[in-house]
Amino acid sequence: MFSLALIDLLLPDIPGLEIMARIKAISPFDRGDHPDGHASMETAIEATRHGAFSYLLKPYQMDELLLNIGHAVERNQAQEEILRLASSPLAPQSR
Repeated sequence: MFSLALIDLLLPDIPGLEIMARIKAISPFDRGDHPDGHASMETAIEATRHGAFSYLLKPYQMDELLLNIGHAVERNQAQEEILRLASSPLAPQSR
């Protein structure tokens, strides 16, 4: 399981969106942050369609990256807590 992935969309060997698709196949709830130096509206939309939590333009500020990482980690923790509570024996059962 991945907690977070920072993926550049333009990698030399494999497109970042392909990496995102592979991660989603292994761990479907995970989200990634996409720092990108060749951004366009189309790539931003495509990245979020593939499950990107956020999309950063290069060059980005380190505090902006860290803030996005913090938000992604908080979201993952909240999702894990929701799943834990939903699977609890005390959780209401749907009929």
